[in-house]
Amino acid sequence: MTKLGSDRKPAVVRVQTEERAREITQLCNEHGWKFIVGIEPDKAENTEDIKWLLKHCSTKSKTYSGPMKTSPNDYCPCGSGLKYKNCCMEKWCWGGYSQSIFTSFSTFLNSGSPVTIGAFSSRAV
Repeated sequence: MTKLGSDRKPAVVRVQTEERAREITQLCNEHGWKFIVGIEPDKAENTEDIKWLLKHCSTKSKTYSGPMKTSPNDYCPCGSGLKYKNCCMEKWCWGGYSQSIFTSFSTFLNSGSPVTIGAFSSRAV
């Protein structure tokens, strides 16, 4: 079956004015559709093929709002070749840090060792 708007089956359009023919021509060229436009002022307009193409064959790109979601069994987006669950999943789940870093940091804070930040010194609580 030949696709409508292709070389083998162009969209056929009948319009009443040259201005309308230019509009149809511009629309078809933007979408890359092949078409035949006839200007017949005494007959009713027929743009059914163009309406069908606009409804079913719109080539607008889909926009994604947000990052792609990676499942644990997908390959890791970092390019390591490992599965995401065995590579960076733990890092992303903890905001860029692995769980072991959080465990070490909380152990350090709970130990009561002095913490120096810049010129200030205090005890961790």
